[in-house]
Amino acid sequence: MMAMQFPSRHSWVLLSAFLAVLLCGPRAWGGVEVVTVSGEAIQADAVTFEAGGGVRTRGPAGGRRFASDELVGVRLAHPLGIRKVRRGLVLTTGETWSGAVRELSGESALLRSSLLRELRFARREVAAVISGEGVSATDLLAAPTGEVVLRNGDRIQGQLQSIRGGVATLATDLGKLGVAVERLAYIKLAQFPPSWGPVDRPLTAIVLADGDWLLGDIVGEEEGNLLVRRGALPTGGADFAIVARRSLGEGGATTAEQGAEPAEGGGGLDLSVPKSALSEVRYLGRGVVYLSDLEPARVEEKPFFDYLLPWQRDLSVGKGRLSLRGQVFYKGLGVHSRCRLTYELVGKYARFHSVIGIDDEARGKGNCVFEVWVDGERRFESGPVTGRDEHRTVEVDVTGADELVLLVGFGEAGDVADRADWAVAYLVTADALR
Repeated sequence: MMAMQFPSRHSWVLLSAFLAVLLCGPRAWGGVEVVTVSGEAIQADAVTFEAGGGVRTRGPAGGRRFASDELVGVRLAHPLGIRKVRRGLVLTTGETWSGAVRELSGESALLRSSLLRELRFARREVAAVISGEGVSATDLLAAPTGEVVLRNGDRIQGQLQSIRGGVATLATDLGKLGVAVERLAYIKLAQFPPSWGPVDRPLTAIVLADGDWLLGDIVGEEEGNLLVRRGALPTGGADFAIVARRSLGEGGATTAEQGAEPAEGGGGLDLSVPKSALSEVRYLGRGVVYLSDLEPARVEEKPFFDYLLPWQRDLSVGKGRLSLRGQVFYKGLGVHSRCRLTYELVGKYARFHSVIGIDDEARGKGNCVFEVWVDGERRFESGPVTGRDEHRTVEVDVTGADELVLLVGFGEAGDVADRADWAVAYLVTADALR
């Protein structure tokens, strides 16, 4: 009798997205959206990525081409709203790579990926090993370095020495301890950011529909796959090798043996990522500056009662992923009313953009008001925003301005459940528009 073949985890993600389109129609996805630094949001039927990160769009009205320094981002599909960290590795850059950790030593970690056959990372790049399913990103970010959490909830303080043959060897105060990997939820090896941070050269952040994201350079595309060069990352993470690469495009697989040394000049090794698995591409180190990467000049937080929930970078005030009506955002500011954040612009910027709303963690509660002030003039006021309202986009002209103030004020119920998000809050530089 022929054995039944069940779809892989990655196949289920893509199947779920496909069913969403069938059930909800094309408006569930909205096609491809290209957002430019000038504020345009171009809807297209398809997009082609070129060498250097530029894109060409195709649609009923014809095609257009955009250089990488003209772009904020390209959205191919809405992310599926996954707020958990899946089984695999978290790197010191904050990148997540899903799969099964086959081996870990003092020099490297070997991962069997759901998109690529096998990936090898330098040990110094690894911030966490995830073995359990559905680990909370909030718990993982808050965990101290060296914490080992078992699936039954037990916690051990120790140092991970190796993973081999399905057994994790730990050095603890009681001596060496061997724990079956299947019993582990996660091991925290180092601190890491909740999302990508500032970069010192142009890069792209590539977000997949299953919640993973990675940093690199877009080389182009080939047979329905996005070609990405990963290397010379902000943490010096060029020690990376693809032991065997498999493209999941239609028509089978290709493999290639490659060494661990990066290319001359800080390049890296090419990944082949199916475009069908992409959620969005964000262009970094060009004309866009995220507010969560800047230090506010002044912070004023005055809760209605005595309970203060401090503002957060790239997280909600509950220290979870920013989430508005089921849509997860990787960059932004989480605040609680009343909160006033002041940023010094010194005339460098031309536009401010954000998506606002009360985070899903408020569970439909909350009532507050969002305001944007530029050089002492109020240029945006939302009116009452509740936890049941859809999120909305804010665009404000800040050309030549010296100061930007983001204010979230009390609504009808004081500050109860006012867990407000300035999601994907960014500034566009004046130079980018020139």
